[in-house]
Amino acid sequence: MSEELGKGQKRLRILYLASEMMPLAKTGGLADVAGALPKALKGLGHDVVALLPKYEVVAKGKWRTKPIFKSLPIKLGESIYRVGVDRCYAIPGIELYLLDYPDLYDRPHLYGYSDDAIRFALYCRASLEVTKAIGFQPNVIHCNDWQTGLVPAYLNTTDSYDGFFICTATVFTIHNLGYQGNFPPALIKDVGLPWEVFNIEGVEFYGHFSFMKAGLFYSDLLTTVSPTYASEIQTEPFGEGFHGLLSTRSSDLFGILNGVDYEFWNPKTDKLIPVNYDASTIDKKRQNKPHLQERLELPVDERKPVIGIVSRLAWQKGFEVVLDAADELLTKHDIQLVILGAGEERYERAFLKLREAYPTKVGARIGVYDEPLAHLIYAGADMFLMPSRYEPCGLGQMISMRYGTIPIAHHTGGLVDTVKELNEETGEGHGFFFYEFDPRHFLEAVEKALRIYNEKPELWRKAMLNAMKADYSWKRSAKEYEKVYRLAIQKRVERVGL
Repeated sequence: MSEELGKGQKRLRILYLASEMMPLAKTGGLADVAGALPKALKGLGHDVVALLPKYEVVAKGKWRTKPIFKSLPIKLGESIYRVGVDRCYAIPGIELYLLDYPDLYDRPHLYGYSDDAIRFALYCRASLEVTKAIGFQPNVIHCNDWQTGLVPAYLNTTDSYDGFFICTATVFTIHNLGYQGNFPPALIKDVGLPWEVFNIEGVEFYGHFSFMKAGLFYSDLLTTVSPTYASEIQTEPFGEGFHGLLSTRSSDLFGILNGVDYEFWNPKTDKLIPVNYDASTIDKKRQNKPHLQERLELPVDERKPVIGIVSRLAWQKGFEVVLDAADELLTKHDIQLVILGAGEERYERAFLKLREAYPTKVGARIGVYDEPLAHLIYAGADMFLMPSRYEPCGLGQMISMRYGTIPIAHHTGGLVDTVKELNEETGEGHGFFFYEFDPRHFLEAVEKALRIYNEKPELWRKAMLNAMKADYSWKRSAKEYEKVYRLAIQKRVERVGL
């Protein structure tokens, strides 16, 4: 047993459910969390089992797998789905299983299909049945985002008398409240829930059947991915319609900051960057800049400030302020802007148009995710933009800090909890904020950063060192989750009277 377990503490059996997981399948930060947190929990001495749909991208990954069940019957509503289950060895130390049902999962994208309700209801239902089939009786099931929201609903309705799960607690983590999994009420029968759940004290959400509402209402405890976001979502501007429910459950809601996988994101050992460095050799960081400039066909100049973006291109991420300020920023200042992103077509077109207008100042890789280029931007850029309208946690700013790349961020959500404003007098801090979401305030923050970069190199170097020494490791976050798991188990046991 791991020495991390405190004296007298029980080793926990944790079923970890997320609809995407690094390194197998990713659309956003959820995959990074789901790939790292189970490993950190294992490092604390707990037993962790995870289940992931076998998407097309997973099947093409050619991971080492072993068939466990070829035709396991899963009853969903009036239908029987015979699914395959493979053991996958992609994440060392984690007992990971793949749910194989090609008709629903073997598709080019993870989400966005007309039958997503059935796809992820089957995932939720199968997670319980597979757990029973392999004989893993969890103390807690950790559900993540709407795709897993039916698990606590099943356990509190159709499965409430199943002795296998009688003492199993549920913890539901909100990664982004803006994605809710809302569907027509008629699907309630198809996913095997009783019609009685369709009310305000259940899964009903403004006339829709909501997977997110199911998770928020039925789970024993709730978490979200930063303390500030936990407070914000209890207010109307950030609550996405759930602020009332979340306010009533405020004592059950915990904000736990996401961590960064420092084994993967480490400039000292990163095999995807040309020149490795750490805080003691920070001056070597600049040697990565020419490689970044060459990669994106920009003029090579180590002295020129480079501002980086690595992001999903979506409304939430706030790129209007960047695009609206871009002409003034690029004409007024001798800088380079580098972008790696994919997402909404309007933003993809806008950044491509910006590159065409400023071919010597803007480098862009748009429409695909390029892992080596992402690492090169973190290592080769001087500053990193996080202009999000709202940000539950954000990983980009924490990764950039690890690489000594200074974040410029909107003062919201998890950005408030991770970025500390640089104080020119004391030298404390490692980033810059704009406090109003508009192009003028954004531009002022960038210009402040550029002024210090150009005029106060020693202060800038101090900020880089401060950033690299900040600790956002998963070990710290995993210990907070462990506390929540134990509280959830206690609450569950008290509720069932055992």
